[in-house]
Amino acid sequence: MDGNGIAGGVALVTGAGQGIGAAVVRALAGSGVAVAALDRDPAGVTALAEELTEQGFQVSPFVADVSDVAAVESVVDRVERELGPLGILVN
Repeated sequence: MDGNGIAGGVALVTGAGQGIGAAVVRALAGSGVAVAALDRDPAGVTALAEELTEQGFQVSPFVADVSDVAAVESVVDRVERELGPLGILVN
């Protein structure tokens, strides 16, 4: 565990493809969190995940529009199957 108690956890960050969302993904990944980066723009979120994965961080891209409840539920189920139980949500 790190000093802030989040290392080893799993986070879901919406709006992760750019701006503040991408900055949050970087910060969480840098703190040892497995991050599910969610955005409706596949190009942005995939590029971010690839960049951070190449640097040794655990970041997985997911694509959905958060205004679509069924899509969000599907992503959350998939994230928890692939990365583990969510402990952090940033949106």
